Amino acid sequence: MLINEKSIEYLICAGYIKGSVLIMLKFLTEGIGTLMLVLTIGLTTDPIAAGLILVALLYIGFSITEVHYNPAVSFGVWAIGRNSSAEFLVRFAGQFCGAIGGAFIVSWISMLAFIPQPAVSTGVAEFVVLDIIFSTLFVLLFLLLIYPRIKRKNPLFGIIIGVAYAGSYLVVEPIIGFGLHPALNTGFSIVDYMDGGSSFSHLPIYFFSPLVAALLAAWIHKNVTKHYT
Repeated sequence: MLINEKSIEYLICAGYIKGSVLIMLKFLTEGIGTLMLVLTIGLTTDPIAAGLILVALLYIGFSITEVHYNPAVSFGVWAIGRNSSAEFLVRFAGQFCGAIGGAFIVSWISMLAFIPQPAVSTGVAEFVVLDIIFSTLFVLLFLLLIYPRIKRKNPLFGIIIGVAYAGSYLVVEPIIGFGLHPALNTGFSIVDYMDGGSSFSHLPIYFFSPLVAALLAAWIHKNVTKHYT
């Protein structure tokens, strides 16, 4: 009886340790990957560089565990039921920690704060609509490639997603800045605020528009893929 009890305790302990390691692994991969993406954008402001780095990060990350590197993507994955609420929060925390850390490193290296803001001529309506449209496109592409219903995950998923990311930024960056990513803009807004800037006034749109887009992308994904079940 003692052996059985000890065996049960051992299994419970082993399961707890394994679960804790997996949680920490998800947190770290999301955090480090998001940090690298923020560094790329903050130091280069180049959409193509951001897309290429995202390609590399996706293949590296998926060789370890499932990765998103974007709260909007994680929110969309949660909305279609492929991640639990606990896992979503772990990813969310990792992404924001990585983004804030990356923003501070950019400020330290460049001696200037990267300022997230739309063009002066861009109105609020254009800002919101463009951020939602291209965030929806990006999140939907991610969901369809990573979570297909009947086919295996496309081995070119990283390249396709990276190209789409770069293409989206090439279109929207001159108009609304680097949107599509709540954590990225939160990190840069915090650093800019600490330097006396006021770009945080744009943060509500940068933060909530991609999350609304994620829900829209999740709804489209569910309605598109249900015909192939």
